[in-house]
Amino acid sequence: MVGVTHVSARYLFCREEGEAEWELPTITADICERQRQDEFCQMVFKQRLSLSDKNNPLARALLEDRLIFITDTRKGEGSFGRLSETLGFDACAVVPLRGRSRALGVLVVNSSSLDRPELLARRRFLELFANQAAQAMENSMLLSRLETSHQDLRETQERLIQGEKMAALGETAASVTHELRNPLVCIGGFARRLANVLPEASREREYSEIIVREVRRMEEMLTNILAFSKKQMLCISECDIIKMLDEVLILEDDSLRKGNIRLVREFGEDVPPVQGDVQKLRQAVINLIDNARQAMPEGGSLVVRAYSTVLRGDRAAAVEIEDTGGGIPVTILRNIFNPFFTTRKQGTGLGLSIVHRILEHHRGEIEVQNTELGARFVLRLPHTSPSCQALDRHRPFS
Repeated sequence: MVGVTHVSARYLFCREEGEAEWELPTITADICERQRQDEFCQMVFKQRLSLSDKNNPLARALLEDRLIFITDTRKGEGSFGRLSETLGFDACAVVPLRGRSRALGVLVVNSSSLDRPELLARRRFLELFANQAAQAMENSMLLSRLETSHQDLRETQERLIQGEKMAALGETAASVTHELRNPLVCIGGFARRLANVLPEASREREYSEIIVREVRRMEEMLTNILAFSKKQMLCISECDIIKMLDEVLILEDDSLRKGNIRLVREFGEDVPPVQGDVQKLRQAVINLIDNARQAMPEGGSLVVRAYSTVLRGDRAAAVEIEDTGGGIPVTILRNIFNPFFTTRKQGTGLGLSIVHRILEHHRGEIEVQNTELGARFVLRLPHTSPSCQALDRHRPFS
């Protein structure tokens, strides 16, 4: 509700005290705020009226779509009686504000100083004023929706432009990566040979081993960049989640033991199969386990769960990777799936981005949660349905 008096209306037409300006006013944010803070407006704003009450003149005016004169508000009961008593008027005119297809509100005009003949004489003016006010309100709402749509369109256009830039950057990165890998292979190979012929305790042997180690890290980084930037092929087949997790944990067993990490398996008995690329899903789980291992340099516990769940209303399989590495700071939680975002000195920032993309192309979802001791990543993948059997066995994704 909004309340306007002769005094507060001057905010719209007078720039200074005593200076009237009857041209079209410019309603600034300051004027709107002064209007909202007006004592009468605040009083009206606190009122609550039920439009479903047929004894309420405001509801009757809307339902019957007509102007209603009330010559003695003191006879009113319920919420309307309290409203008239609070606002201090004895008589009023109630006019519905209707747009093209719906009711927008009700205009209540204090007519305590007018007798009935004067009210009847002004009936046509009130109806015209209410009609114009309703049109102005509806036009304002349409303009607001148009501005919102225009802003959404602009943001969509900017995202498309950004997407094109990222696609071009990806192609460039893939090309540069190919060019860098060949000399790196040579550098790494010769550095390993050099390390093998140098004395073990020599400084030269130490330098060679540093070169070998850094080249290996560079090769891993370039491999991740290639995996993220180039188009790949999904080999779709029915995937047994439990079997896939067993294979991953066998591969990771030695690394977990060396890191003093205790492995806990919690596999449900009714985990449904999923339709997807087993190699890509295995890569996603390996990336998450590697992240968890790096988050626990002093050791800890790694829990791997698998169970049946629901995704978008249909049956699905869920995989959880939970560590005790202290969790992820809330300030960076929203950025962890962004490409090249990392908090580690030697990280590429592509591991979680690759996981996120793999889940997207399997029509699944990934969620990260901070627990009491660490972080938990939850993967949800849709269950194999009969309609999936007709899918192509291979399909590309980018």
